[in-house]
Amino acid sequence: MFESQKLKVLGSLLAFLFAGLLASGEGLARQSKARKKNKVRRIYGLKNERSRKPTQGRLKRRQPHSGMAHQILASVLDWDDNALHMSTNIYVLNINENKILAVSPERYAAIRADAEKGKKWRVDKKGDINSFRGFFDLENRHVFKEDVAKALKEKNFGPYANVLQHRLDVPLTARWTFVNTTRGHAGESLLDGILVWHKEGYIRHTMPKENLTGIDLPGRPIVYGRRMPKGLTNNQKKNFVNKARLDEIQAHPIGESAIDLVSANGRSKEKLHLFEFSDDDPGYVNSSIQFFKENVKRWPNVKIIVTYTGKQKRKGFEQTVITPNSNVREFGKNLKGSPIPSEKTEVKRSIESQQKAGIR
Repeated sequence: MFESQKLKVLGSLLAFLFAGLLASGEGLARQSKARKKNKVRRIYGLKNERSRKPTQGRLKRRQPHSGMAHQILASVLDWDDNALHMSTNIYVLNINENKILAVSPERYAAIRADAEKGKKWRVDKKGDINSFRGFFDLENRHVFKEDVAKALKEKNFGPYANVLQHRLDVPLTARWTFVNTTRGHAGESLLDGILVWHKEGYIRHTMPKENLTGIDLPGRPIVYGRRMPKGLTNNQKKNFVNKARLDEIQAHPIGESAIDLVSANGRSKEKLHLFEFSDDDPGYVNSSIQFFKENVKRWPNVKIIVTYTGKQKRKGFEQTVITPNSNVREFGKNLKGSPIPSEKTEVKRSIESQQKAGIR
């Protein structure tokens, strides 16, 4: 009987050990699968890192504590052919041939001026052409998400994709990353598209939904409590949104530990917030530069940079800094054209400084 009891105890012990090993093996398998899933894919061959769950940084108006570096690094970008080359077609009427053709956003940017004037091409938001049917949620609530997934699958990254990925690497810059798109999608639909980036492992965080503005959204979008006026052109709508965001940034105090940036006039160094607007359309870029020049004195604590990412030729710099006297200079150079190497590392150094000060 004693031997029988010993065998029972030994059998129970072996069963317990086997169950533990099995559970451990399953746990390791799950961890391995999670590691593979959570790898952050790098767009241009950068180092892989582990991803985190997407977080939406909250905008809070707060006074920084003593010694706290709080320097806003805002990035505002157009989406199509800037972040991604989307496959959403625009339908235009070739007036000479009386045919409706589907063209890419990149191709449309080249003919937009003629199309809006009805020269050779014609666009119609309603009627028989319904040119921008794929740029609204009316027919398909998930059209933006689906087009983003397709563009990522085909790796159709735009010229600003790498910058966007870096800005969404840390909450510090993710909460101040904005999308201004001429599409008419709601913020929820745009966020669904951003979340596809995270699901595919390209980004670590998302920006808040309030940072995503489809300026052609039916009705009049509200930006920071301000309802967009009626009758604005798309250029004016983008300027209205940028004005509201710059006002919000100007209202935030700069922490004592903020790093010195090259001043907007390129002659000295100052503690400033940073605001960069990027677009691939030369018309929008020129309109934005003119708008910022006319209103720059409204935001004395913000350094404004406009980046052109398009392929069409335009007069001016690829990256333009708006000076306090409503003039411009080339980013990375002073007014005389001499290089300022430190200006191109400001974002990286500011992030490092703020993280050391405990801001995440």
